[in-house]
Amino acid sequence: MRHPSGQQAFLACLVALAAAGCNGPEQLTQTTVSRDSGDFSLSHGLFQLSASASTQGQCSGWFYGNSCGVTYIATPHAYYCARPTCGDPIFDSIAPQVTAPITFAFSKPIYQIVVGVGGAWLCSGDYGSITVHNRKNTAVEQRAISISYPEDCGSDNITGSGMDSLQFPGGITSLVITPPQPWSWTAVVDTQGRLDTGYVTAAYAFSFYDQRPPTAASCLTGDELLDQQAMRDLLAVIWSGSKPDSLPARRRELRGFLFEQDSTGNLVSGTYPDTTINPPLDTLMDTPCQSVGVPSGPLLGIPVAGGHSHPFAPGASLPIQACGLQPGYVYNYDVKKYGGPSKADILRIADWVIPQYIIDSVNIYVAPLGTDTLNALTKVKKYPRVDPTGCTRP
Repeated sequence: MRHPSGQQAFLACLVALAAAGCNGPEQLTQTTVSRDSGDFSLSHGLFQLSASASTQGQCSGWFYGNSCGVTYIATPHAYYCARPTCGDPIFDSIAPQVTAPITFAFSKPIYQIVVGVGGAWLCSGDYGSITVHNRKNTAVEQRAISISYPEDCGSDNITGSGMDSLQFPGGITSLVITPPQPWSWTAVVDTQGRLDTGYVTAAYAFSFYDQRPPTAASCLTGDELLDQQAMRDLLAVIWSGSKPDSLPARRRELRGFLFEQDSTGNLVSGTYPDTTINPPLDTLMDTPCQSVGVPSGPLLGIPVAGGHSHPFAPGASLPIQACGLQPGYVYNYDVKKYGGPSKADILRIADWVIPQYIIDSVNIYVAPLGTDTLNALTKVKKYPRVDPTGCTRP
């Protein structure tokens, strides 16, 4: 994880579920889980997965409230219970026996997830596994859960705390968790040597980011994708390829896209100028005022954003003939009407269902999903390429 201190707090909370709680925003409530592997029980509140933001922007999926805004659906339930009666009156009344693999489907893509588990299972058995699915619901990673405290195994060969950090860096939409095995065992329960049957019990907690953590080294904006170095590299290539230092009539809008690779989760980009040779007369070509370039050939991954240039300064005069504008009028590059994008730019947001990033000689404009011509002035964000502190972006 990027913040070891957050991971340590996450572990500490799993260990101390029966205590009054943990310090800071990860504090737990309404739990009756003991670390003692022979004394495991679950209360009603344990099965509410939720999230609380830490100061580093990390969300912890404990079992109360939901301040991070990420919800989930657990199928069939968010726990395993192999006991025929589950061993707890409250447990019996609210939760049936669960032995099928659990699927957690999240309401939005999440990142850098750590999965913790508390319960009881054999140290000499299988601790279960986690399979991660990407934005296309494709399985991209599978890892075995590790026990957190081998010293807890002791003579009874039973433990009750484990976790695993998933390595896939891209957006995660669901997890499939398999249970610890075997389902039951015979254990000595008292000093008289009497034997009893123990059963697997396990409940899960998460720590994750609800946005992709920044990879740009400086000049952060708070925008998830603009703070990715891959997006900044894309905008830099787009700007350079627009020939912004040429005569206005020789400049060209250039379009590109940011993709998340299916298998690796990494961000990659491509630019797509319209290079059609000898097009029909009604075919629009890239001009200083418009780009119609779209990806050709296999996509580089899952499209997550579009980007293009406006190769002028706000208010600059536009070349009439090169832009295909009606002669006899004066046209200026207007960023006031819609906050930076043109009407055509805004319409593409709904068509392509991805946000748009636009770069001109002064600013970068971010038009998020949900932007339309009526709300653009409040939805579109503007970031100076050189801000008052001297911080420089592409």
